[in-house]
Amino acid sequence: MPSLYDSMTKDEIDPIIEAANGAFAKNLGIWAKLADAVADLDWDTEYRRLHAAPVSDAGTVLYPKYYRRLVTWAVNKRTKMGNGTFIEYLHDVNERCVALDEYLEKGQQAPVRRLSDFVGDDGTLLAWPEEIVFREKESTLVGSDGRRVLRW
Repeated sequence: MPSLYDSMTKDEIDPIIEAANGAFAKNLGIWAKLADAVADLDWDTEYRRLHAAPVSDAGTVLYPKYYRRLVTWAVNKRTKMGNGTFIEYLHDVNERCVALDEYLEKGQQAPVRRLSDFVGDDGTLLAWPEEIVFREKESTLVGSDGRRVLRW
């Protein structure tokens, strides 16, 4: 599943999108089961351990960026550590990203959005995974003397 970041160049993004679109067009791998909406978390899902015998899986696949946030929200809701809908939670998380077409046109000047902007109020996904470019958080490189060498 492609995940694109604003540290990537067009030359790095293009082959990823080409591979994803090629697999989708041929209905290969997970693409045949890609969810078009965020659904409730299935609490009966079991984790398959490394080297475990494969089992038939008829379920849908949710883009990992949404799935990880869905799990956090569902656990918090179930344990009464949070309230509100998943969409409200996703909005509050404030995951910064941009639309791919705007990123390719404007680069770092592309309007910043939230991951929630790509999900309808009913949970419908409004963009394919390869249409979203995530903003990387600021990083700092520190030398052995503890002094900042570089920030990006």
